[in-house]
Amino acid sequence: MSEHTRIYLQPECCAGEEGRLWCQDNEPETCPDGENWTPYILLREYDEVKARLERGTTRIAALEDSEEVAARELLFWWAERLSNAPSENLRQVVKEGYQRIINLANVLEDPSIRIRSDVAGSGGAQ
Repeated sequence: MSEHTRIYLQPECCAGEEGRLWCQDNEPETCPDGENWTPYILLREYDEVKARLERGTTRIAALEDSEEVAARELLFWWAERLSNAPSENLRQVVKEGYQRIINLANVLEDPSIRIRSDVAGSGGAQ
C-alpha cells in the first residue's frame, strides 16, 4: 500500500454518529451544506514545499541584488562612453552597448528582451 501524501477530513456539519470521516484518495465533493473537506499533508511534504519556497525567496533576493548591480554598471558604462562621444567610435559604442543590454537581460532572465535580441541579432546593431 502506498503512503498518501494528502488526506482529507470531512466537514463537522456532515459528521455522523461515528464522527468525522477521513478520505485518503481524491478530495471528495463538497458536503450538502457547501463546506469543503479539510486537506492535511504529511509533514515531510510540507517541509519540502517550505524548503523550495525558501530557496526561491533566497534566489529572488540574490537576483534582485545582482540586477541592481548589473543595471548600475550598465548605466555607468553608457555614461562614460557617451561623455567621451567625440573621441569614441559611436557605431562601436552602440554595438557594444546593445550587447551589454542583451547580456543584462540574460542575467535578469527576461525572455521578452531575449526574443527581441534574437530578431534584432539577424540584422540589428551592426
